[in-house]
Amino acid sequence: MRHTFLLFLACALVAACSTPPDPGLEAYEKGDYAAALGIWQERLAAGEAVAQWGMARLYAEGNGVERNDSEAVRLATLAAETGYAEAQDLLGGFYARGQGVEQSLEQAGVWFRKAAWQDLPTAQNNLGVLYSRGQGVPADPAEAVSWYRKAAQQGLDRAQFNLGVAYAFGRGVGRDDAEGLRWLRKAAEQGHVMAQSNLGMMYANGLGAPRDDAEAVKWNRLAADQGLHAAKVNLGSMYFDGRGVERDLQKAIEYLLPAAQDGVPEAQYRVGVSFLESDEERDLVQAFYWLGRSAAQGYQDAVPKLDEARDQMTPEQIEEAVRLAAAKG
Repeated sequence: MRHTFLLFLACALVAACSTPPDPGLEAYEKGDYAAALGIWQERLAAGEAVAQWGMARLYAEGNGVERNDSEAVRLATLAAETGYAEAQDLLGGFYARGQGVEQSLEQAGVWFRKAAWQDLPTAQNNLGVLYSRGQGVPADPAEAVSWYRKAAQQGLDRAQFNLGVAYAFGRGVGRDDAEGLRWLRKAAEQGHVMAQSNLGMMYANGLGAPRDDAEAVKWNRLAADQGLHAAKVNLGSMYFDGRGVERDLQKAIEYLLPAAQDGVPEAQYRVGVSFLESDEERDLVQAFYWLGRSAAQGYQDAVPKLDEARDQMTPEQIEEAVRLAAAKG
């Protein structure tokens, strides 16, 4: 049995939003941008860093005001220069993306580091990402792990995921599947979609814990329900093989079809076999079409199944399948 399991490195450089309770922030988080704008504008005149940071976010996102990246950078810089950690992290993100300012990963690193030294977990994670990729700072996987760990220990799901991946691959730290699984689970329990999928992969393959197909199904389902393509492929494959769930070819088609349409040959094979063998979804034309596409990409397991489908088809059905292939390309 072959599965396509994907491990991801979280590369998004995220803005911090962990300030102490603030009326403007409370309004912002409720989606009441007009109220947040009113609160922060009133306090802006007094030069309050939290107001400068809040207004910078509104301008950067175009929430409650017309988007103005230059103004967002100006206000974030004012707040960052006072030592306000959340603004330093926000400004680092602007430099990393080149939003409202010329892109400079070096400057991004400078500002992320200032906030990270103040123990801001999002900045610690962002700095770790730069070290892992050698962007704006020398590539240093061990230093990346050090920053991921600081943020992960504060409960940041993205950092927990990155730390789990580091352990699973032995990047910057000795490979330790059990420790990788432990950190991935922490992130997955917070709803981190890629952590959920990768946790399912580890359980399916007995990495870091005894193989547990039911756990693999559970975590891949949670990720699939959030729309993650790789998790849908994994879950569809488990329905196809009857691992952790009763074999259900109808469900296999449901989860694998998008990947088959994207040209993944193993998914095309499994969809084709499902159409060939399913009681509810049996469709020889569809079976022939998908098995043919898989075989055309060199997926050898598809060849005998393609012959099996052809042997059961009428000339008219074969002609229909050929027309379908010509129409879809």
